[in-house]
Formats: sequence, structure tokens, C-alpha cells
Amino acid sequence: MKSSILFIALLIMSLVVFSGAAAVVVIIIIMTRRNSRAQKVAVRAEVVSKYMGVFSGDTVHRTRHHVIFRTESGEDHDFAVNMTEYDALSEGMRGQLSYQGTWFLGFDKDE
Repeated sequence: MKSSILFIALLIMSLVVFSGAAAVVVIIIIMTRRNSRAQKVAVRAEVVSKYMGVFSGDTVHRTRHHVIFRTESGEDHDFAVNMTEYDALSEGMRGQLSYQGTWFLGFDKDE
């Protein structure tokens, strides 16, 4: 009796974990398709903020670097960027922001 209850509990937990992982994969596929189909945009913008998000798992710790840009039309865009881009940008910098959907493509600062 105990072993069958344990088996059912493990089966349910496995299904929950698998369905969660499958949902993440589906979301990644949908976002990738949406971004790859989006128009590439280049607009004048200013760096208004930078921040880091730290995510910790059991064995892995990740830091995501984000930069918020404000376009001349007043729209704010928050992009995850690599550490090199993050370090090169500072608040108040102005230039040409390039992006595609939610993908950051680059920022060419003014001279």
C-alpha cells in the first residue's frame, strides 16, 4: 500500500515537473518566432536606468544585466544585455538604439 502511494506521488510530481519544463520550451519557441518575425527598429534613445537581476537555483547562480532606454517619443524599452554592453553604457548616454521585438541588437552612442 505504501509503495503504491509513493509511486503515484512520484508519478504526479514527475508529470508536474515535465509539464512545467514543456511549458517553458513552448514559451521560448513562441518568443523566438515572434522576435525573428518582428521588424528591426532603429530609434534615437537615451539610457535612463541599469539594473542587475540575480537568480539562484540549487547549484547555479545567474546574473542578468538590464538596461532601460527611453526613445524620443517617450517610450521605455527594457532589454537584457550582455555584461560587456552593460559595462559600456551609462545613464544619460544618448545614441541610436537598435532592437528587434524584445531582442537588443545594439546601441551606437553619440560622439
